[in-house]
Amino acid sequence: VGANIGVYSLYAASRNSRCTIYAFEPESQNFSRLCKNIVLNKFRNIVPCNFPLSDRETFDLFYVGEIHAGSALHSLGGVNRFRPNCEAEVLRQGVVALSLDALVEKYGLPCPTLLKIDVDGIEPRILMGARHILSSGSVRSVLLEVNVDASDGRDETGVESWLVQCGYSLSRM
Repeated sequence: VGANIGVYSLYAASRNSRCTIYAFEPESQNFSRLCKNIVLNKFRNIVPCNFPLSDRETFDLFYVGEIHAGSALHSLGGVNRFRPNCEAEVLRQGVVALSLDALVEKYGLPCPTLLKIDVDGIEPRILMGARHILSSGSVRSVLLEVNVDASDGRDETGVESWLVQCGYSLSRM
């Protein structure tokens, strides 16, 4: 989730050709490069998905900060708070967002066993939209990048305690 140009997806595909990777990336330039990287590396086990994930099914605005492959700090529902000096977006894109629970329960995607999330700010919303699959015991591991505002490095988003409540133990990198 937050595949960008596909570094983690490509690595996972190269390590296990029998797994299927669903790579979610809503930003157009990143998505284009993700698809190109999949084709160049001849991976048949990566499914690129050009829409954002959230806590529910909804139409929203996706705020794009820069228009070039590899860019980051885009955000669903508002300008990303981590953009330097609160820079404005260059584009607001209309998107339909889905939750992981809806993708599995309503649309028939297989329940993931591993989950990687790097979305620059809406991690709590994505995790709330995955509460059923996270509590199911099917997801063995969650790799989560969380940006924090606190000067002491504390996670003010609450995702750490929420994941512990879902039965996960934490290890920091």
